[in-house]
Amino acid sequence: MPFCLEIWLLYAATCSAAGWILSYFRILNAPAYLAVHFLFLTSICFFYRTPLQKFFRLDTIHKTKARFFPARRSHEHPLSLRRLLPASFFLLAFLTLIGGLIYEPTNHDGLSYRVPRILYWLAQKGWMWTGNFDARMDTRSVGFEFLSVPYFALLHTDRLIFLWNWTGFLFLPALVFQLSRRLGASGKTAWNWMWLLPSAYGIVLQAGSIGNDSFAGVFFLASLVLATGRQPVPYRDLALSAVAMAICTGIKSTNVLWGLPWLCVILPHAKTLLRRPWLTSSLLVFCLALSSFPIWISNQLHCGDWTGEKAESATAHAKPITITNSVVGIAGNLILISIQNSVPPVWPFVHQTSDFVRSSLPAPLIASLSNSFEGGFQDLAIRELPGEEGAGLGLGLTILSFLALFAAIGARPWKISPPAPPALGIAWLATLASVLVYSSKMAISCPSRIILPALMFLILGFSALPHQHRLLRSRIWQWSAFFAMGSSLLVLILTPSRPLFPPRALIALVRHLPLSPSLSERISAVYQAYGHRSRPFEPLLLSLPSDVPLLGYTGGAALEATLWKPYGSRTIVYVPPATLLAHPSSPHPSFLIASAYIIQRDTGLPAQKWIDQVGAQIVDRKEIVFQVQVGAELFYLLKLPSSDPASP
Repeated sequence: MPFCLEIWLLYAATCSAAGWILSYFRILNAPAYLAVHFLFLTSICFFYRTPLQKFFRLDTIHKTKARFFPARRSHEHPLSLRRLLPASFFLLAFLTLIGGLIYEPTNHDGLSYRVPRILYWLAQKGWMWTGNFDARMDTRSVGFEFLSVPYFALLHTDRLIFLWNWTGFLFLPALVFQLSRRLGASGKTAWNWMWLLPSAYGIVLQAGSIGNDSFAGVFFLASLVLATGRQPVPYRDLALSAVAMAICTGIKSTNVLWGLPWLCVILPHAKTLLRRPWLTSSLLVFCLALSSFPIWISNQLHCGDWTGEKAESATAHAKPITITNSVVGIAGNLILISIQNSVPPVWPFVHQTSDFVRSSLPAPLIASLSNSFEGGFQDLAIRELPGEEGAGLGLGLTILSFLALFAAIGARPWKISPPAPPALGIAWLATLASVLVYSSKMAISCPSRIILPALMFLILGFSALPHQHRLLRSRIWQWSAFFAMGSSLLVLILTPSRPLFPPRALIALVRHLPLSPSLSERISAVYQAYGHRSRPFEPLLLSLPSDVPLLGYTGGAALEATLWKPYGSRTIVYVPPATLLAHPSSPHPSFLIASAYIIQRDTGLPAQKWIDQVGAQIVDRKEIVFQVQVGAELFYLLKLPSSDPASP
């Protein structure tokens, strides 16, 4: 396995472990992270001195260039897949890097609870149960957050968090190639898929984002590669495989399902692990600390539910995201997965598609799905332009998968090359079973994004099917591969979260296209909303005095991280409207950002009446659009009656 992946895994493990250790000693701050990075770099320079020297030699660089950009053969077309696929991958990598550098993060979940929880921890010098209005800050796994803390502590910015996703994206081709070969695919087939799989819409869109779905998939694939390498597998590789799987499960609690296929490939090496009982026991404890296990314990202690679902349902006033009827869950998730993984790069018929799907299903099933699934099974989580919040594989990769399947069905005789090792084939089946388990339990509206790590491995099973060598020579495969890469490039350029084409020019172009006025207006509104999503409260904060170190917030349309900007200038404190109304003399900040909707929901009073009863003074008010489908929400900047300010 390339040593650079080992260093990347070790750095991720170091950041994750440092988060818990520094939190325990209440020194989660910049000096502590400087010391951690100094120790890590010193260790790497000592233990990896020889590989690093070889890596930076000119002959190594030339060999790498020749491997990725092979010389053109005399009879080869200039636009052959042999040259176009790697060039397309590196073009996607370059564009995702540019998009990540020039745009501030706009990922909704990231700005709503993942970044704010980091800022709360830094303010308190360690991990804490915040008791915030958004319970996800406390109940969700912390793996990606602990990887991101150093950027905030040392640089006071969220602009570089995407580099975790981007560097993971660069490792995908090598991981895909090795897994595809070990599943039984030929070298040429694996070579094609190593460039095509990273072009999935969800992967490409998150490569320049702070999303954590495809990122977890890199660790999942790495854990399988490390556990199925040279035979017998060295203890060192098994330990790194366990660490990679622990980090994967620490990023999202649902990723624990992908632990089943990992167990399938690790159990045959149980003797190797048991020969060193003390070292293996220490490794187990370390991996449990990197996983979601500490958060599960915290959830059990704070809200009596290890999943944290009770706390989330209570604070969000929403129905649970789990389902009791397994049959309905499997049916609904399979429908959503099929639709979300077949979305074209541009699809203006979102409402028509949703209406068609709902009208085509039996009425009893639609009623069950509407009562069980997030969002009432209404919009199917598809958009006119694929967004990272719901994108899966995309139409191009789905077409290629079906082509691989149809080619195998027509093969005579029908024979599949056995995986090497055989446990990898069992792991593939276990991954399929894990997806079914997920489908029977969860009722989230965007399953394709959640199960993206599993989809990344499952799709590789198609590369090992028979008859693939003939398919690769066909025109239909070549044109489908061109379409897959081209559509991913189009999605990346047009995505509202980080458009690489001037947004104003795009909006002007949309208005001149033969689209319905409502659709044209919606697309324009989406681009405008994303353009302000990284700083939606800025018009309201302009009226806030610059020397206010403490700002209250009642909660509302999420995106709390944007209130902390510029990072390090102020601290946000959660102020429940009902609590402030009942105890107006209790310590509170001098200024408050208040949501009219939250005031009405929590107190039953109109916003103006609540403001009068509290004795607050309206400094400014704005209607802010966070999500176009939700619409504008009214927010107030209030000056509260003088009181001892709440401590941060």
